[in-house]
Amino acid sequence: MNTVKRCMSGKGAKFALWGVLITAVSIRVVYLVQLGRSDLEWLLPLDMHFYRELAERLSSGEGLPGGALSFNPLYPFFLSVIFRVSGNGLLVPRIIQALLGVFTIYLHYVAGKEIVKANGSDEFKSEATGIFAAAMALFYPHFLLYEGSLLATSIVTLLLISTFVLAIRIDHHISGISSLKIGSKKLSSLAGAFLLGVLMGVGALGRPNLFFLLIPAVVVWLFFRRGVGGNGCVTALFCTIGAAVVLSLPIAFNAAKTGRFVPVTSHGGINFYIGNRPGADGVYKPPKGMRGDMRGLVKDARKRAQQQLKKEELTDGEASEYWFGRTVEGIREDPTRWLNLLGRKFFLFWNKTEIPDVIDISFYKESCSVMNLLFIPFSIISVLAIMGLFVLFLIKRNRAIFTVFMGSAVFSVLLFYINSRYRIVSVPIFILSASVFFSWILDEVRKKSWKKPAAAVFLALALFFVLVNREMVKINRSAMYAFLGNQYMSRKNEEKAERAYSMAYELDPGRVGARINYARILNRRGKPDKARLLYESAFKAFPDFPHLAIEYGVVLESLGEHAKAGELYRYAYNIERAEGKVLACKYLSRAALSEGKRDRAVYWIRKALEVVPGDEKLLRLLNRLETP
Repeated sequence: MNTVKRCMSGKGAKFALWGVLITAVSIRVVYLVQLGRSDLEWLLPLDMHFYRELAERLSSGEGLPGGALSFNPLYPFFLSVIFRVSGNGLLVPRIIQALLGVFTIYLHYVAGKEIVKANGSDEFKSEATGIFAAAMALFYPHFLLYEGSLLATSIVTLLLISTFVLAIRIDHHISGISSLKIGSKKLSSLAGAFLLGVLMGVGALGRPNLFFLLIPAVVVWLFFRRGVGGNGCVTALFCTIGAAVVLSLPIAFNAAKTGRFVPVTSHGGINFYIGNRPGADGVYKPPKGMRGDMRGLVKDARKRAQQQLKKEELTDGEASEYWFGRTVEGIREDPTRWLNLLGRKFFLFWNKTEIPDVIDISFYKESCSVMNLLFIPFSIISVLAIMGLFVLFLIKRNRAIFTVFMGSAVFSVLLFYINSRYRIVSVPIFILSASVFFSWILDEVRKKSWKKPAAAVFLALALFFVLVNREMVKINRSAMYAFLGNQYMSRKNEEKAERAYSMAYELDPGRVGARINYARILNRRGKPDKARLLYESAFKAFPDFPHLAIEYGVVLESLGEHAKAGELYRYAYNIERAEGKVLACKYLSRAALSEGKRDRAVYWIRKALEVVPGDEKLLRLLNRLETP
């Protein structure tokens, strides 16, 4: 123990910290190289693709889309700044996110040290706890995974750990344990509280469900946290002002666009409905007839709300209010069902299963072997975090701040549904709770007290096998194969695309998107008979999409079933969507022309021009048809 103590003091501790950080940098360099050489380099599922396109639009000066914000704005603005400086490539954002990831690991070290500072601990215990926290963050693979993605996850994770570090330093300042410093600069408790509010406000632009719970919780905590550092009421007020300064920007923007109060983004209502509706099981499953990607889901949710309310047009904010109201109504009608669902989500939250949302880590481990070095799973972190909570309430220190942060992190996910992307931002707080457990075990061992550590280890093992390690959800990798298929299609590699779409369909034949993708590639590769069966079943499930009806009609036409193809084109024309009408008119015109009915072909082009008057391509086509 004396040897370990010397290694974790002074230069030995610095050497250990640098070892962790250098390892983190090395792993990230290798990961970016391997990612760049794999088929996953340009794999951008629809949400990522949307963020990239929006960032490109912002960086070119085009401005935001019309209406209220229907997306979390933090990441598109972050990405647009990078694009403006370095161009629209993906390597620079990934490098910057990797560097921020290394800084996140360093902040785990800082937070771990700060946690034990209140206990009057020696340098050995302080350094050991900090390095333990940093090492756990280093070897948790999902941190690295999301640093390579075009999502706000790694940025939000950094903001949360930064917020925690600042909050605990404010707590120490108020308690008289130490002065409040950011680097070498001293701050008053009021300045620190204002900065804390600003950080949480910025976090709310990236993950509203978490920070809209954390902001009031921290404000209440500051209100009741009085001491030598300042008055609780004033400190809480300054924190509130800091958050309000940031959040006033999107709120003012949304109000100017819609004349309504929309806090940050207008798509929370449908997500709340998905997570709590009758039939929900705790994971992401859009209602029948709605698309799974963010943009498609928002559009379909608005259309469904319009149909239910019998209104011609709703804003995204009004649609979100409708779905929120539907959810609350369902909870009131059957509170027992909802409480049972919350219980399932609670156990699922702590469970070992990493439920993929946009990206599946198993694909990345296959292509980027360096990820297999990151060996600490969520199941270990979650069990140690639970044990850390027990210790916090046992030693009666830091209980309030951990309750505020961990409670907000957990409940923000339980309100919606469980997946890795939502859950990962709680991991820094879990790691720090685990470091509390490690620190306590260290103390007990140094006192040569073995009974309590032995009992704690036994309890941890029981929690692991009874609560955490059991199978609750079966992961379906179909969506990831579909994304791979889209990637291969964009590179015009139809052979690989067919294999990927085939796997997506085999893994989840009931998913309409899997059927459509597989049908498309089969038709492109000269297999219309197989494609026809898939299109038929997809159309029965999704009859309201004109493009699907038209694609199905094209396949039937290629098989010589012209009459049935014409019926589908006319069906698509009658669906109240402008783009579907125009496309249907073009195919109806083409079919009429192939039958020698030029007048009928002219008729359908004129019908298309009624939808989009003055369209140059249609006018040229009409001119050719009317020219003898």
